[in-house]
Amino acid sequence: MKTLIFLLGFLFCLTKSAPENERITSLPNFKGNLPFKQYSGYVDINPTKSLYYWYVESQNKPDTDPVVLWLNGGPGCSSLQGLTVELGPFRVNNFGEEVVLNPYSWNKYANIIFLDAPAGVGFSVRRDGLWNYTDDEVANDNLIAMMLWFGKFPERRANDFYVAGESYGGTYVPMLAQRLSNDWKNFPNFKGFFVGNGCLNSQLEFNSLIQYSYNHGFIDETFYRNSVQKCCTSGDCDFYAMANNDKHPCTNISMDLYYSNYYTGLDPYFLYFTCYLTDQPQVSSPPMAIIKQKTKAIKGKKYPKLDTLPSCAHYNDSTVYLMRQDVRAALHIPSDVQPYSNCNDAIAEDYIQQYLDISPFVKEVIYYRKKVMFFNGDIDSVCNVVHNEQFVQRLGYKLLKAKEPWNDNDQLPPAIGMLTRYDGVDLLTIRGAGHFTSSANEKPKESLQMFYNFINGNDYSQPIPK
Repeated sequence: MKTLIFLLGFLFCLTKSAPENERITSLPNFKGNLPFKQYSGYVDINPTKSLYYWYVESQNKPDTDPVVLWLNGGPGCSSLQGLTVELGPFRVNNFGEEVVLNPYSWNKYANIIFLDAPAGVGFSVRRDGLWNYTDDEVANDNLIAMMLWFGKFPERRANDFYVAGESYGGTYVPMLAQRLSNDWKNFPNFKGFFVGNGCLNSQLEFNSLIQYSYNHGFIDETFYRNSVQKCCTSGDCDFYAMANNDKHPCTNISMDLYYSNYYTGLDPYFLYFTCYLTDQPQVSSPPMAIIKQKTKAIKGKKYPKLDTLPSCAHYNDSTVYLMRQDVRAALHIPSDVQPYSNCNDAIAEDYIQQYLDISPFVKEVIYYRKKVMFFNGDIDSVCNVVHNEQFVQRLGYKLLKAKEPWNDNDQLPPAIGMLTRYDGVDLLTIRGAGHFTSSANEKPKESLQMFYNFINGNDYSQPIPK
């Protein structure tokens, strides 16, 4: 690995500027000229793995604004969800018939790389048919990908560099950040990382979800009381341990408690989301959250006509768009690359999770005095806010600022969410947001304010420049 990194570092010297042959010059159904530079291409990790990237330059000052790598989670889900649905510069509407600029795109203030990882996700390619990735393998591949990417874009080596992501990105991001922190010769401007709605510690995530679901009224009171009376001895309610012990008498009870948020009929990723279908044709479609994570590219599949559902129910607009041949051509996707899908189920099913607790990697990054921030939409029940708060508190750093509101004085009430600050790590909540905090239906303006102030070292309540 060290030899490979040295050779890749040597290759840094062989490239002088961005690859013009990978520049995107137009996008189907986007009206007008693209207002900023963007590039689409591949970095070849080895003969069997090629990772796809879509890079968008800052709309502000690309020469000096930071570079941010964004990784969606899964494991096995495409970061193009981040680009087209969440923080990226485009909103894809009407099943791809309309592409418009996102007024709250994070590339207003940063250069952003959206990387499909691991190989086989989205437009990334794995040629040997193996899907049993490990956490270490993904982290090492992502490190090589960044080395190769900066080799393609040497003019960005001097910019500040951050890594960010969400969901299972709570594993991807700290592990990559730990490697970047140690490889200071090749990444001297790596400044830190931040994670949204991260899955960080399996035990805390499991047990806190039961707390979260109970306190949101999702668990029947009698069932909960009987479960605690039967299963919790001497104040010990480690339902995670019970669920992972097939011989424990409370195994099934623990699993029922854990999955209670899926029995509600609500979107577990965005609990209070509602889309009114009044006076609209009723079209049978899978639940929003499952489709967001699991939509597959099925050849010949018929999608609803554009007028069959209100826009709030268009769960797969960007997926349909990225399947189109004219879009693939605009993005320079080779013809032998698989059809686009949001997530690769084979990767998710065969993935080997090595680290049930990601805290050692977080602590090492903090040891190197890098900036670290975790944030949560507080109505995501999957990677829930209680889990993240417990995780950050148990890192053991000195509390500098107890929980208090951070604000937007142009709204009522002004509180966007809550901020807790420790020595080395910030924890923020975003009130009323779910798993995809910057998506159009959630809190895109508030998410942009958080992002802008984090990368600039400001008070989080400072408004975005107008």
